[in-house]
Amino acid sequence: IKKSTFSTFARYSLALLWCLIATGISGVYGQSGAKSVSGRIVDEKGQPLIGVSVLVEGTVNGTATNADGTYLIKGVKDTDNLKFVYLGYKTVVEAVGKKTEISVTMAEDTSYLDEVVVIGYGTTTRRHITSAISTVNREDLADRPVANIQQALQGTAANLIIQTRNYDPTGGDQMNLSIRGVNTIGNNSPLVVIDGVPQAEASRMNDLNPNDIESMEILKDAAAAAIYGAKGANGVVIITTKRGAASTKPKFSFSLTGGLDMNPNIPLEVLSPEEYAKKMLDYGTYDSPNLINFWQNVIDNKGWNNPSVHNWMDEITRTAKKYEANASISGGTKGTTYMLSLGYLNNTGIIKRSAFDRFTSRLNLNQEVNSQIDIGINLSYSTSKDKNPVSDWSQSGVILNALQISPFLFYPGLADIMNYSNVNIMSPLVAVDQVNINNRYSELNGNIYFNYKILKDLTFSTSASYRQYSMDQDKLWGSDTWYGQSERGRMEISNREENSWVYEARLQYAKSIKKHSFSLMGAFEASKWSMKDVYNKSTNFEDMAVGIWGIDKGLVTYAPKYTYDSNQMVSFISRGTYTFDNKYVLNASLRVDGSSKF
Repeated sequence: IKKSTFSTFARYSLALLWCLIATGISGVYGQSGAKSVSGRIVDEKGQPLIGVSVLVEGTVNGTATNADGTYLIKGVKDTDNLKFVYLGYKTVVEAVGKKTEISVTMAEDTSYLDEVVVIGYGTTTRRHITSAISTVNREDLADRPVANIQQALQGTAANLIIQTRNYDPTGGDQMNLSIRGVNTIGNNSPLVVIDGVPQAEASRMNDLNPNDIESMEILKDAAAAAIYGAKGANGVVIITTKRGAASTKPKFSFSLTGGLDMNPNIPLEVLSPEEYAKKMLDYGTYDSPNLINFWQNVIDNKGWNNPSVHNWMDEITRTAKKYEANASISGGTKGTTYMLSLGYLNNTGIIKRSAFDRFTSRLNLNQEVNSQIDIGINLSYSTSKDKNPVSDWSQSGVILNALQISPFLFYPGLADIMNYSNVNIMSPLVAVDQVNINNRYSELNGNIYFNYKILKDLTFSTSASYRQYSMDQDKLWGSDTWYGQSERGRMEISNREENSWVYEARLQYAKSIKKHSFSLMGAFEASKWSMKDVYNKSTNFEDMAVGIWGIDKGLVTYAPKYTYDSNQMVSFISRGTYTFDNKYVLNASLRVDGSSKF
């Protein structure tokens, strides 16, 4: 009887358990409402669209359509919305509700396809692009707390690789900028063109205020950059600055921002002084009685609490502050447009005693003389200075040195045991306390242009630009620096000036006949660049208290070094484009350069 009663109880208990489990599963499903949704995506002609992004709005749950335009997405709730995104088509959002099948017809986004894109020596519409070109608009750069354009560009375009190498607040020469990876064993920086004027170096783009940029086009492949010849072998970055709008009231803009730059958590576990001392006793004595006794004494006396023990990273870094102010006014009348901007940036560096200041100004003015003629001028001036930049080669390895040097470097007795002749030279603090490097930059750019519409389909354009750039440097290395121990201190002063001009004349013809469209462009370009540099150096100082002003006090003074260099180039450029029915595009370009470098 007992056995029968137990069996009956077990059967009822098991049944009850399964009921509870089933109820639980049903409850969970009812709460989540998760289901699968499928469908097919086609264009207005009923053709399937491949690779349409299907996303649950507000989440990371998504999929893409396959070769026949169908999709299947799981984990969708009745309250969700599905978002369908495809390049060149208008985005569609559909409410899920009780549906398990959602098919969509997507319409072409003509505003996107008709968007004007700046290419080499002209413009085109996006529907006529046959090469790899990415566009970065001002909206993509807005509200980014950055010091320069290269920092603002990080993560904005595919295949644009920007890598920061250190904690330099300027970021300029200490950022690797490349398009589609490494193309040569030499310089991999792309050509930078600002308002139609090629720049001598890619880093010069950082003299621009990011707030002055309207758009940037990145020419990635050979077809897109071929119009610039060998200079565009690493790709091209075309920057267009902001303009005023015709027949609009003056628009004022002002912004003031501040922020902090903090030392990131380095993904490298460094031993604490206590751990370091114990590891040295176990593995770093090399069976030397003196070292064994030294580290045993440190451990017995808890020497890691001695004031001579240092945390080098904490002592050479800090939380940096950044302030930026920008103001602009833009507008225009029926025939005149204008834009005037001013900007100031002050940024201290994470490495102590490093800092960066920059002032920028810009004026863009355009005047439409009549229906056939318009003229304009672009002027910009910038000045900046940085102090103790890590970009200077003598400062390289500051962070690595701080991570590697023993925290017990100044502990009493260690220098004698290790036979250190000058323990100060090994200290990471030398790079902060006994190095004083100051760089001052200024740049003036001017560009004047003239456009004349000769006929309805024929336009003549010409422009002339001038650039003046200067860099003044003074450098001081104290007697405990790597230089100083052999030269008893070292001071350097240098001045570099660059001047360049570019003249361009271009004739553009464009015609459309029914479904046929073609355009022809021919251009002539001449340019010249020159540079002169003066360098002075002194060593062996008895007293360096007055700093760089005492450069004439060096016991060894070197003769000044004068350097001059220049080059010229003349180019003939042409491009032809044929389009049929706004679908099929044929593009060809030719450039012939003559350079004094060869």
